[in-house]
Amino acid sequence: MHERAIHDTSKDPLTGIDALAIHLDGDARQRHIGLLYVSSGAQRLRMAHLAWHHRLEDDEPPTGGIWLDVGLDDNNALALASYCEMVVDKSREAQIPYGLQYIPDGLDPRTGAWLGDAGEGLTCATFVMAVFQAYHVPLLSAEGWPLRPEDERWQLKIVELLGRPGTAAAPDHIARQRKYIGEALRFRPEEVAAAAASSDRPLHHDVAIPRGEQIKHALLTTACD
Repeated sequence: MHERAIHDTSKDPLTGIDALAIHLDGDARQRHIGLLYVSSGAQRLRMAHLAWHHRLEDDEPPTGGIWLDVGLDDNNALALASYCEMVVDKSREAQIPYGLQYIPDGLDPRTGAWLGDAGEGLTCATFVMAVFQAYHVPLLSAEGWPLRPEDERWQLKIVELLGRPGTAAAPDHIARQRKYIGEALRFRPEEVAAAAASSDRPLHHDVAIPRGEQIKHALLTTACD
């Protein structure tokens, strides 16, 4: 088995998480991924997730959705949980933008600070990828990754939402995102979850996509229970 078990959050308590895990929530139209981590100071479970543009949030553990153990040994899971906490702390000084084009080296491996240039950013899924990448654990391989029509429609929607009042995305940031529509590879939350829970990463699309579909099915089945 290369994948960790999928846990129903409402039935399988999060108290079983010692250091780090992946959380997935959502529905058939949109999923959302976050990192469950145990804070080093208070020793409390938190969830770090990129909720939207300039909104890296650090929340109480969720009550719905599913969670998966990460495919790391205890020492590396603990170290990555500490790094995740560093990223959260640094984001209070400079928030991470929301962007379509994945920037693998967007997070400083030493400090957790956002290093992206103007117009760059992450999604909820690529935020998780960037955290692992900063710890030299690549999750997905971009080689041969397909450009899917439904992903382009999702990108169009994101750019439209970035331009709505209240988001506060700068016009040049929105203009850069518009150029990425139909060109930027989209790594979906369930595909990133599949890779984070696997020991044979980085996963290529021919493995990550079907494994992601299995995780998505588990999420949707849980939501219907």
